[in-house]
Amino acid sequence: LKLTINLDFQNGVNNIVKTQLDQLIAQGYGQYNRGAYAVVLNVKTGAVLALSGYQRDPNTGTITENTLGTFQSVFTPGSVVKMGTLTAAWNAGVISGNDTLTAQSIQFKDSNPINDWWGDASPMALTAVEALQYSSNTYMMQLAMRMLGAPYTAEQFRKAFASYGLGASTGFDIPGESTGYLPSAKSEAASGVNVLYESFGQYDNYTPLQLAVYAATLGNNGTRLTPHIVQG
Repeated sequence: LKLTINLDFQNGVNNIVKTQLDQLIAQGYGQYNRGAYAVVLNVKTGAVLALSGYQRDPNTGTITENTLGTFQSVFTPGSVVKMGTLTAAWNAGVISGNDTLTAQSIQFKDSNPINDWWGDASPMALTAVEALQYSSNTYMMQLAMRMLGAPYTAEQFRKAFASYGLGASTGFDIPGESTGYLPSAKSEAASGVNVLYESFGQYDNYTPLQLAVYAATLGNNGTRLTPHIVQG
């Protein structure tokens, strides 16, 4: 049995991940830190080149190696899902091509305003490509609001995300893979503002392996391959 992982390369990735985690903790970013994980894939073959994971207990500060966490533990992905959000919006027909929207502060009744990282002191017109470059939360939220104008459930986002491997089985050849944490689309939690937060990665949770497959699919011009660790 031959695996796709080279031990020297795997050890090198482990060293990078652990060093970066230790540096973040030393710089004072440890209060809520749950660890660090990395998955390296060959985007042309789907071969897994490295699986690295370190779990951290934020209460005690204890760090333990957790390789299985790369495909069994789930995390909130954040802004990396925005390419999937654009896909969902194009599929739903609420934008076409490189449409321009105005990035601006958005506020719902009795809630804090939702802003972009630069504060939205003044509205700014952004194309779809620029919304990715600037990582605009409010551009993505406006896409979700447009989608809410039609019969809609969270499944529209999830269908687009799943085409990249998010929230779906990747087909990994080691048993026990998590498909992520996705509250039922029929539940109260999967409606209203939570659906809007889904548009910029603050609702469903995915594994590091799913996120790696997502990135590899983008890097492979939209062709999604099944990750595997057994070479032959």
